Amino acid sequence: MGSLWLSIKKIDSLENALLSTLAILISFCFIDAYYGPFKREHIILIIAAQSIGGIYLTGSNRIRFLTSFKFSTLILCLCIVAFLAQYHITILVLSIIWLAFNITYCFRFFPKNAGDLIIPASLIFFFVLSSGKNEIEYVSFTFIGCVIGSLCQLFFALFLLLYKKTRKPQRTFPNSSITTNQSKSTHSLKLNNEEIFYSIRLAVMLLIGIYISEYSSLKHSYWIPFSIVVLSRISLQVTHKRILSRIGGTLLGCIIAYLIFSIQLPKSFLFCLIVIVNGMFVFYLRRNYAVATFYITLFVLLQSCYEETLDLKMTLERFCFTVLSGVLVFGFSYVEPKLFYQKT
Repeated sequence: MGSLWLSIKKIDSLENALLSTLAILISFCFIDAYYGPFKREHIILIIAAQSIGGIYLTGSNRIRFLTSFKFSTLILCLCIVAFLAQYHITILVLSIIWLAFNITYCFRFFPKNAGDLIIPASLIFFFVLSSGKNEIEYVSFTFIGCVIGSLCQLFFALFLLLYKKTRKPQRTFPNSSITTNQSKSTHSLKLNNEEIFYSIRLAVMLLIGIYISEYSSLKHSYWIPFSIVVLSRISLQVTHKRILSRIGGTLLGCIIAYLIFSIQLPKSFLFCLIVIVNGMFVFYLRRNYAVATFYITLFVLLQSCYEETLDLKMTLERFCFTVLSGVLVFGFSYVEPKLFYQKT
């Protein structure tokens, strides 16, 4: 039993990737059993399960359960808000402002796991917002996905409890955007000037991105505001680095995805590829953002085209939306906040 635990410790850094992969496997099986053929709206269920299952949790089982519950609650709330935001422009504007400040608080309260929450939560938010359908079914898909992800975390916690082991704190990866002074979460609700300005800047960029996506006839235009969230960071240096990494990773991912679909692979092989690509994305998310971007581009395109055919138009959309978002974020990153600081 001791040798088994030693071998488990060697793959401790792969834990979130393995749990995320398990959550996706269970989700696909659940969809196939209860909903039949995979449809576009089922992506929400997959993303929610992948998000909660892939959270890197440390500490006691109680802390793990509480963190998992908090993340699930926030993702579900974002889905409900996106559902309500379709009814009136005022609700939409308020929901975007609320989302921007929530993202800032995620960086403050969960500095190590902010990416695990922000990326899937914002993707679900903008997917539901752009659907144009006032269907409460999206909320149920999100709830089911969160339950599946939480169950994966629960089973792993029971496994640790069985061997009477607790998880050591996560180490800092050299390529992570989290600095040493960010390693501890701050539970104060009072934001500093830089964080407030970042939230306002992000909200303005998102409103512009939503305006562009709303008046375009393209099916996947929600990638614009989603990419804005992914690229924007409080640090100017980190933001610029992420823009370059994402454009490069997205370009390569689009090319590989198009080549894969040009071969006309069977659905079973495509399913296995989606699962593997997801695991690689979660694994590299904290280690190398450029590589992680390559895998998330593959994951999104493969998953989006699981129920439709990938063509050159979709790959070009993905790349162009990324470049457009990068240009927007780059331009707004140089907006001088000194006047704002003087007023505050």
